[in-house]
Order: sequence, then structure tokens, then C-alpha cells
Amino acid sequence: MSEDKKPWGFCETPEAKCTMNYCDENGCQNRKRTYAPLKSESEDISARAEEYVRKYKPVVSSSADTGGIDKYFEDLDKWENSFYCNECGCDKITDFAYDRTVANGEVWHCKHCKTETVTGNKPNEDRY
Repeated sequence: MSEDKKPWGFCETPEAKCTMNYCDENGCQNRKRTYAPLKSESEDISARAEEYVRKYKPVVSSSADTGGIDKYFEDLDKWENSFYCNECGCDKITDFAYDRTVANGEVWHCKHCKTETVTGNKPNEDRY
């Protein structure tokens, strides 16, 4: 076999390296690969959040009795900061896992010491 290989229309000998970049039972072909640009997860989430606020803020803010999206974010921030474990002192929402809903709120447990804590219900964005 010569060292100067020419492209084949079909790879008759799969062991031999043809000059095409893709071969299968239907033949060989040169495929152009195009890669999508990678975005970090945080960039994607913040972009979606900004789009959500831009899209829905005029609608949500028009409800005068609830205070709109700003009030929702304020209540959500208060709710997230209400987590505290008396046993080990954890105070971040990421240190807790949801268990169940009860009549007076939600029961979460500390991931470190498994102590349960009751919080108020998470604010529902549909009510703002």
C-alpha cells in the first residue's frame, strides 16, 4: 500500500486508515465539526433570571396590594435567611434538605446533624 493515501468513496478495509474523518456501514464522509460555545452555569442562570424579571416585572408590579416582584424577592430573602439549626449552628439554606409540609409551614432537616426545623412556607411567586 502506498504512503500517499487518497480519499475513498467507501472504506472497504476499516483497519486501513482512510483520509475521511467518519466511516460507518453506509460509507465514509468528511464531516465538519462545529462546537457550541460553552457558558458557565451561573452565567446561564443569571441571564435567565434577568430575562424573567424583564419579561414579567411590569405585569407583576402592577398588582398594588402585594408589592410586586420587589416584595417577592424581599420575602424570599427573609425566608432563606430564616433557616437555623439549634444543634450545630448551620444557618444557610444550602445546609438543609426539605422533608415535608405541615399545617404551620415546612419541615426541613440539617444535612449535618439531621435535626429538624420548621420554617414558614416558601413565598409563592404567583401571589405577587
